[in-house]
Amino acid sequence: MPNKMERFTQRARQVLMLAQQAAEQLQHGHIGTEHLLLGLLRESGGVAGHVLRTMGLQEQSAEALARELSHAGSLSTGSQLDLSDGTKKVLELAVDEARRMGHHYIGTEHLLLGVTRQSDSVAVEILRRQNIEVNALRQQIRQVMQQPPPEPATAPPAQKQTTFPTPEQLRERCLSIIENTVKIYGHVISTITQEQAQTWRDQNDAPNGWTALEVLGHVADYDQIFYERALMILEQEYPQLPDYDHNALVVERAYNQQDKAEVYARLVESRRRFVELFRSLSIEQWKRAGVHAERGHFTLWDALMQVATHDTRHLEQLTRIIAEATP
Repeated sequence: MPNKMERFTQRARQVLMLAQQAAEQLQHGHIGTEHLLLGLLRESGGVAGHVLRTMGLQEQSAEALARELSHAGSLSTGSQLDLSDGTKKVLELAVDEARRMGHHYIGTEHLLLGVTRQSDSVAVEILRRQNIEVNALRQQIRQVMQQPPPEPATAPPAQKQTTFPTPEQLRERCLSIIENTVKIYGHVISTITQEQAQTWRDQNDAPNGWTALEVLGHVADYDQIFYERALMILEQEYPQLPDYDHNALVVERAYNQQDKAEVYARLVESRRRFVELFRSLSIEQWKRAGVHAERGHFTLWDALMQVATHDTRHLEQLTRIIAEATP
């Protein structure tokens, strides 16, 4: 795509160079989406690298997974590295993302959006294994891009300004997102009856997959669990955070026997308390942490991001349940 490559910013072109270097370092036979993801992460000044680090992607773990999962084969002596078909597709999707947004340049943010649309790629598998939800990542990219778009790379350095949100602004954006997500849960659950909510199940886990009502009950209690964990972190020095068997809670608390409207009302209230608490935190309080049974060091920022990605996963599950059961 020679004509389109002219529209790539200097940072986007640098990502492609870094992707090639990553493939060479790993002794892989072509430049795959996994190498492109490493290039995006290593290009520290662009929107994509900033967002990936904000979402918790670590270079060392991403590189280890690229080494483990890559299908690129081995690099032969003196061979020329070509782009894989998947990487070529990502570049095409990046161009499409820029076109949809009315942007006349293609930056690192468009490349990362292109990566997220290749659902069967190694790069997306790396993100999944790092507990980064693709939809949450896309949402975060678009949130950051609400800032005035950066100047194209052809602009003189003196005129080139890229403004990134502060940590406080990122936290507020995340809080606003999860605040509004509750309304989406309400809209989705209102499209089905009480009986349907109790009988329509997630076929991905058949025959014992959760019903729509059990999903809603789980989300409502999840907020309460993270609210209580946050209080522990604020009140104690590096506490050991309790773990929960969420499948057991579904049975113990009989989610499927509860009234749909009452469960949603509980979700609205638990989300209100959660957001209210996290909005009240000082800069110093955001740095406090506890010990999570699976994740280890667990900060209040980790808690906020986990609730946000958790929302995305279960909204997808809820809409899938309804879609699969609707004639």
